[in-house]
Amino acid sequence: MASESEPRPPLLVILGATATGKSELAAGVAARLPGEVVSVDAFAVYRGLDIGTAKPTTAQRALAAHHVVDVVEPDAPCSVADWLALAEAAVDDIHRRGGVPIAAGGTGMYLRALLQGLVESPGEDAALRDRLRGREEARPGSLHRLLRRLDPSIASKTPSRNVVRLIRALEHRILSGQRLSSGQREWSSAPRYRSLRVGLELPREEREARIRRRVASMLRAGLVEETRGLLARGVPESAPSLRAIGYAQACAMLEGRLRERDLAEAIAIATRQLAKRQDTWFRREAGVTWLSSPRTDAELAALVERVMLLFRTWVVEASQARDPRMDGP
Repeated sequence: MASESEPRPPLLVILGATATGKSELAAGVAARLPGEVVSVDAFAVYRGLDIGTAKPTTAQRALAAHHVVDVVEPDAPCSVADWLALAEAAVDDIHRRGGVPIAAGGTGMYLRALLQGLVESPGEDAALRDRLRGREEARPGSLHRLLRRLDPSIASKTPSRNVVRLIRALEHRILSGQRLSSGQREWSSAPRYRSLRVGLELPREEREARIRRRVASMLRAGLVEETRGLLARGVPESAPSLRAIGYAQACAMLEGRLRERDLAEAIAIATRQLAKRQDTWFRREAGVTWLSSPRTDAELAALVERVMLLFRTWVVEASQARDPRMDGP
């Protein structure tokens, strides 16, 4: 990471909702620049979650190196701070070797942490986390009820099954005495990298069709069998990794809480809801150049060329004059 007195290194960002083709575009651009891809995905970090997380394909990995993928065991937690440390190390390593890092993915909070950095937290208290986790195991739903009393705004945005997020919010409230919603942000305001941000958008009807095709493909590829294997290895259903869409629904089916005939629709509904949240998040981000998602190989090739031109023009302009766009919003 550059110091305050040094020019911040450039970073190409490819963002957007699920099923818009970010991975294909990132790999294509990386192969041509040349560059390397840094995955901005909360679940691609986990080993063994291959079918349901839409990780880069073998062909995409052959085009360019991919980082922050398959680096965490499926029964281990990976917080935003944990992910950020891995991503920053990858970005800095790519820069040192003269490449262009391309941050690509749809986890908005992780991307914002990379671009802006996290604010200092009150730290971690393992004993407190264990007590909170034990409380939830003994009385399911109790952490969400507690958070509703202590920080109702954050509680309204946090699903009751997201135990990791509930624990983190409660830990922050208890240790700092402040609410996460009290006006504090979880990230800094100073940009950490010069970034060109490209977003992919897709009409809702086309995205719906892509989601349904993706769900069908995952189930044919053995998503349920992969989930069963993870559980058999001792990965608990409560593990953060198994909250991923597809795996959470497969676990529910294997536990008898969801009928097999309803599995595909349940996954599709959850994916559509995720895409809507991603759209909302990214539309609030400033400085994004929005482009149409490619539908064919020819459109993908043309889009790769367009993004490369945008990036090279942006770099040249910034080298000639101090360009406010280089510092992000």
